[in-house]
Amino acid sequence: MSRYSIKKIILYGCVYVLLGIANLLIKLVSFKRLIRLISNSDTAAQPVLTPKQASRLASLKRAILSVSRRTPWRSMCFEQAVAASLILKALGISHQISFGLNTDNDKLKAHAWLLVGSTYVTGYIANMEFTAVSVYCYTSKKDRVSYV
Repeated sequence: MSRYSIKKIILYGCVYVLLGIANLLIKLVSFKRLIRLISNSDTAAQPVLTPKQASRLASLKRAILSVSRRTPWRSMCFEQAVAASLILKALGISHQISFGLNTDNDKLKAHAWLLVGSTYVTGYIANMEFTAVSVYCYTSKKDRVSYV
């Protein structure tokens, strides 16, 4: 069996393209409009993932980490979170993007990370000491609670 399956090649190609699109969106679109594009809710849903979705999530996580190191453009935490959000929206998986700050030796550092439930998809840093200053959520149709 080949190390590179067709599914893996397609996934990595999609991630590569979406990291480029995320980079352009961050540069060309206002933050307010970008957030409207990737979020639709004020509260985070706790999605129940099927085994197939959990497997896709793990594959996506590996693909983003791998591809982001090889792009000729900036593909840091913010770009990774936006690209992952676009993919997860297409897959119908609820998620949240958090933006945080940290002061390290009197220098202000910013970071972005994306979570599905309590699982980090992008932006995981061991011993992360960033304080979330804003959180934006996407809730899929199947996870929305309807009140009658």
